[in-house]
Parts: sequence; structure tokens; C-alpha cells
Amino acid sequence: MKCDRAKRRGAADTQAAILVAARKSFAERGFDRTTIRLVAAEAGCDPALVMRYFGSKRGLFFQAVEVELERMPDAQPGSPVDLVAAAENLLESWHRDRTFISVIRSAASNEDAADMMRDFFEQRVRKHQARVFGLPPDQAVCFGAMLLGIAFAREICRVPPIASMSSRALAELVGQLVTGGSRVPA
Repeated sequence: MKCDRAKRRGAADTQAAILVAARKSFAERGFDRTTIRLVAAEAGCDPALVMRYFGSKRGLFFQAVEVELERMPDAQPGSPVDLVAAAENLLESWHRDRTFISVIRSAASNEDAADMMRDFFEQRVRKHQARVFGLPPDQAVCFGAMLLGIAFAREICRVPPIASMSSRALAELVGQLVTGGSRVPA
């Protein structure tokens, strides 16, 4: 029985299995169609364990989505990082991670998903933006929002030619926009 498998695993292994199942489900089904029961079945555990470890579907999502900014190093004090490299890193991460893209898609048409996305940014993203980009907080948020818009156009709307451009090419264009058209070091 699947639930027996979860009992034989330790808590850390069970949580890891739940997160793997959640990432897969959020990526394939989106936030709205992912359920605690589906995730639990995929992870081979009881839905009550999912709730015990993550509290809610929202809490599960917050833990399931990997935030690339959390792993990125600090910018040098007083100077922005190579914004092209930062943009490329994020755009490529989102291109590979369908979990995050599915929530962007949901947030565009569902107020609950949009509310969750705002909470996610407040709790997991905002504190890293200025630190990583080396920009004042408001500029860092605007830079991040610009990248989200590009990701939306590329991954969801598939706007030509953005949809067919590499993350590097898009990042270089963003760099040119941010610097007022001057060449941005690679």
C-alpha cells in the first residue's frame, strides 16, 4: 500500500517526495488543478501528511517553487551586478521550471492565484531582489517585474520573436534597455 511506503520513510524523505510530486503537478496541471490529494497520491502518502508538513496548498506551493534569487550571490555594495547575467540566469531558470510559469499563467486570470503570487513575492522574492541586483529596492522590483513580463510573453503568450530567442539574447536586450541603449558588458 502506498501509505505504508510513506511510513517506512523518514519525515525528510516523505517531505522530499511530496515536493517532487508537487513540482510535477504544479508544472503539468497548474496551481488551480493541483490538489493535495493528487500530490499525496503521487508521493505515496496520506493527504494529511501533506497538510501536516506544508499547512495548505499555498504553503506547499511556496516550498515547491525554487527561487533562483535565493541562491544568487550578493551584488558588490554600491554597484549593480552584471544585470545581463542576472537576467539570463532568471529567464533560463523560468524557461526550465514549468512550475513557476504555471502560476504566472494562473495569476493572469485568477484573483486567488494573483493574490498568492503577491504573497509569494513578498515572502520569498522581494528580500533578495535588491541584494542580488545591487539596485535600490524600487528599481530592483521594477527590474524583476520587467523580467516577469518577458517570461509571460515568451513562455505563455509565445510572442514572436521573444518566444524563439535564447535567454542570453533576451537578457542582452534587457541590459540595453536598462542602460539606455549603451552596450552592456557580457
